[in-house]
Amino acid sequence: MPLRCLDPTGRSIHSFDLSEDEWQALERENKKARHLRMPCCSALVALKRSSLKTQFFAHIARGGCKSTSETEEHRHLKWLAVMAARNHGWVAETEAMEITPSGEPWRADVLARKGKYKVAIEVQWSKQTNSETSRRQQRYRESGVRGVWLFRQSDFPITFDLPAVSIGGSLKGGFLALIPSYQDATPPSLRDRWHQVLPMNEFLDVVFRSRFQFGIPASSDATVAVRTALMPCWQPTCGAKTRILTGVEISFGPHECTLPAPVLAKHPEILRIVLNQLSENPRYSTNLSPSLESRECIGWSILRARSVLQSGQAARLPDQASPVMV
Repeated sequence: MPLRCLDPTGRSIHSFDLSEDEWQALERENKKARHLRMPCCSALVALKRSSLKTQFFAHIARGGCKSTSETEEHRHLKWLAVMAARNHGWVAETEAMEITPSGEPWRADVLARKGKYKVAIEVQWSKQTNSETSRRQQRYRESGVRGVWLFRQSDFPITFDLPAVSIGGSLKGGFLALIPSYQDATPPSLRDRWHQVLPMNEFLDVVFRSRFQFGIPASSDATVAVRTALMPCWQPTCGAKTRILTGVEISFGPHECTLPAPVLAKHPEILRIVLNQLSENPRYSTNLSPSLESRECIGWSILRARSVLQSGQAARLPDQASPVMV
């Protein structure tokens, strides 16, 4: 349910830019002249209102158009993005279409331009695989567009190349931007697990002021704290419990970022800081690879593969925090 159509000259008309009187006048004119077209397929346009009185454009006959229908929530989030962009001097439109240098077409929910810069806001209300997200983000990158994603789902990649937040709240109560702190899926209901929670319009305001950044400010003090848990020995007759590494927490001011153990290998600098706080305990195995990931039972002193610590470091980990400069 698009918020934009084209007049006979190709000029964009956004439904939310028209007052109620202007909307009714355009509706009467279009019924007589049938002069408005959909930007996605050039089909004839009908002017409609949703159950919440939101003005939008619709296909009179969809035909072979591949565009999909949108929820009221989707339309509202697009409107918020356009308003935030315009408030900071960007020229923004909904349902914008372009083509990559390699010839692949794409469409953004909102595309904002300011000088040589272009930002796309993508509202992903339906479930989407990480591979599809990466593919679509690559199209933006090839086109010189910075893609920012608003996901209804909470399990999405957290990387420098994919600026993204999860959508919280509701249309009635107001939408929230949930900025992730964990490197894995975090349910939106667990608010304390998110790096920051703020109204969606405030988040979009930050985006178009170029203040939404990945990581923490350079040359700032951060505290890296080891997270541990007690693991029973895998030998039933032992009974010993070994404290193992489950992840690390990086604290900066009131904010925290948690890296679970499985992703630590992707952050060698943080892993090095953790290992430097541990006493070295070289171990060797004749039936496993020369350099392996392992855990060691403190009772049996037997290695078990598939841990985060590499090159035979034992997982005898105290609860401690190590201040570092990042």
